Amino acid sequence: MIRLYMDMKNTQLYICFTNFAPGGKLRKIGGRFVSAKGAGHGFGLMRVEQIVARLGGYISLNSEDGAFTAEILLPQ
Repeated sequence: MIRLYMDMKNTQLYICFTNFAPGGKLRKIGGRFVSAKGAGHGFGLMRVEQIVARLGGYISLNSEDGAFTAEILLPQ
């Protein structure tokens, strides 16, 4: 199951994306989450981080048992 929530927080667009899946926390290597899909995967988050940075926003990524969450704030 995937949950997407969007709202305006003052002058910023708030986006929260949660991907619920069985399993434990995702691993991090060098401060980045590693894709469980194997080699050749896992470039999507890097691209999202680049876009958020270019727009002057903020991104927070969190993994816990059974869920991965990305929270994004973008100035309007």
